[in-house]
Amino acid sequence: MLRDRAVRLAGAALATTLALSLAACSGDDPDASPGSGATDGATSSTDEPAPDTPTVPPGEQVELTFGVFGTEAEVAAYQDVVDAYNAQATSVEVTLRSWPTRGRLLKALEGPAEQRPDVYLLNRRDLGRVVDDGVNRSLFGLLQARDISYGDGFSQRSIAAFSAQDDLQCIPYGVSPMVMYYNPDLVDFADMRERGLPAPDEELDSWDWQEMAAAVRYAVRKHPRARGISISPDLESLAPFLYAGGGQVFEGDPPTSLNFSDGTNVDTLAQVLPLLRNPNLTLSDDQLAKADPVTWFERGRLAMVEGYRSLTPRLREVRGLHFDVLPMPRLDTDATVGEQEGLCVSPGPKVQPAADFLVYAISDEGMSTIAETGYVVPASLGVARSESFLQPDQQPMHAGVFNAAVDDIQLLPIAPRLKRAEALVADDLDLLLHAPVIGDLQSVTERIDETSRSVLDPEYVPEDESTDGASPTDDASPSDGETSSDG
Repeated sequence: MLRDRAVRLAGAALATTLALSLAACSGDDPDASPGSGATDGATSSTDEPAPDTPTVPPGEQVELTFGVFGTEAEVAAYQDVVDAYNAQATSVEVTLRSWPTRGRLLKALEGPAEQRPDVYLLNRRDLGRVVDDGVNRSLFGLLQARDISYGDGFSQRSIAAFSAQDDLQCIPYGVSPMVMYYNPDLVDFADMRERGLPAPDEELDSWDWQEMAAAVRYAVRKHPRARGISISPDLESLAPFLYAGGGQVFEGDPPTSLNFSDGTNVDTLAQVLPLLRNPNLTLSDDQLAKADPVTWFERGRLAMVEGYRSLTPRLREVRGLHFDVLPMPRLDTDATVGEQEGLCVSPGPKVQPAADFLVYAISDEGMSTIAETGYVVPASLGVARSESFLQPDQQPMHAGVFNAAVDDIQLLPIAPRLKRAEALVADDLDLLLHAPVIGDLQSVTERIDETSRSVLDPEYVPEDESTDGASPTDDASPSDGETSSDG
């Protein structure tokens, strides 16, 4: 049977950590029944389906939709997954629907229930909105009912990223830590070692701040027309350095403000900014006005640039460009941030066959198809360690760096109005990296935190206003926040 085969393919596709992360969930979850719907031979562990998950009448043909977003190459790979499933299914037909951005798909989820995809791809940034809107079905009971053997197939961090309300809301599908792409034609680590300069060892699986700083300076000395590094003046790009310095980017849980003025973070900024904002080592404002850092990297004029796995296919298309990857540099500890995507199931009468398709999609066969595009770091550890993802005959040579860095990912909060808060502090973040003179670092970081608090803290009252005055957030639209964008 198809479902049985999908379960075997998944094998250890769900981690022991799933059970550990969701220990609060009852093993007698009434949702655990896969029902008696059209699941291509699936057998139920109970006689009756859960009351909130009506099933399709037995024997009726089921039509499912699978909603995704991404590039043409990614969408083509998702179509391959759908085609492989349909070729084996006997009572289910899956149709792929695609949107150019995650925001467009999210808009579709806000529409009528009958028009929503039955299974869909979701960026973790949008998880809170989807759960709050009730347009996803929690998965722990559904997966448990399918007798999947929980092995060590996912990292605990990936499971935690898609868990909320004591349940697994979506299953991890892709997880990509931010890494440092570098050009080996501009940075020759073997030559650096011969010269006695700080440099990572030949394995290139880790490096520290001193080694990265030495590499930046080396690149510019050896290639005067090039620049060593360019870091974007935004929260996502600066966060890995603050976390690696032992600090926390946000204050409170849920966050009530940014935490840049914390002593640990100020010390980290004082350490890294002299390099990251050095006009002799970084791209100038004029250069950035002409092209973004990735374009300068493609031209061979920038030695290092931050990026996720999704940057790899683009760089592979650049004739003559050599590139490899290293993790983000260690300061006090190893840390980075990450892009994470999961697969979710819409509530409704098709939950059970949708869950069966999801099991196939997260199988080694399904995930390998996606990994081969080069855009995604598969959440399945087995597939991530296979040649489907590592692709040893293609750049980057050290693709295993992505896998090693997954456990270093610090999960950014899924907070309402977070994107709005970042927009308000954008000028001060730009000042840190690009202004000719910063001024007093402590004052700037305190201003960043106070500005963010005006949006993130629902109880915020400016010091110069009466406590009975209106809060700046009173008129804020509940739709404000990072989930409102298509980015």
